[in-house]
Amino acid sequence: MHSIKMKKINYLLLLLILNACQSSVTDKELEEKYLTAFETRNWQDAIEYLDKKIEQNPKDAYAYYARAVAKSNQSSRTDINQLINDLDISLELDNKNEQAIFLRFQAKLFALNFKEAAEDINLLIDRKGERSFLLSWKGNCAFAAKEFKEAELTYEKRLKLGGKYEDMKNTYYYWIFSKYFGGNKEGAIWDCRFLEDRGFKPNKELLKAIQEDKLNWKELANFPMLEMTIEQLDELLNEK
Repeated sequence: MHSIKMKKINYLLLLLILNACQSSVTDKELEEKYLTAFETRNWQDAIEYLDKKIEQNPKDAYAYYARAVAKSNQSSRTDINQLINDLDISLELDNKNEQAIFLRFQAKLFALNFKEAAEDINLLIDRKGERSFLLSWKGNCAFAAKEFKEAELTYEKRLKLGGKYEDMKNTYYYWIFSKYFGGNKEGAIWDCRFLEDRGFKPNKELLKAIQEDKLNWKELANFPMLEMTIEQLDELLNEK
């Protein structure tokens, strides 16, 4: 697994967000600055543009969201608390923005605030239902928080929904990991032995690692942040 880190949000994501803001821009100088920032992917300039836009209209929910997205593109320069604060304000002004909720979830996960991250995922599940994508992240969040029984039950729900081979295999593995770290080593061994019977390739190395207590929770809990466009996120949020 990769280390937990904020990956750069796809260029098309900021394109769509800032295009939504563009219609209300009337100042020529700000418009030109925005276009330059957009074309050159100069996130700092984009942030400065949005700073002024928010100063002019402090109740523009989408501007706060767009600024959070731009900040997430700054990588190591990003202040995660400021990013979360922008998303908090955006959602106070417009609580229907599900992309903002998911981005805030990722930011909280990156900040190791698992309890609040889980609250955002549960909020999306309340709105969208138990989608496979959301259940996977709910399980991951519980696993990272060492709430292994919750993780096990959530991954089990995810498995019942079916899906692509790699997604199902990953979920099945974390179902096993949750049992192991939750104190059910025997169950983890049993499920690992039956990988092939359940449609997955056998994994003797994993079985040996479980038997010899060589699984490393810290490595397994390092979930990669997702990188996608708004359309891709919408598709995942609305999948069956």
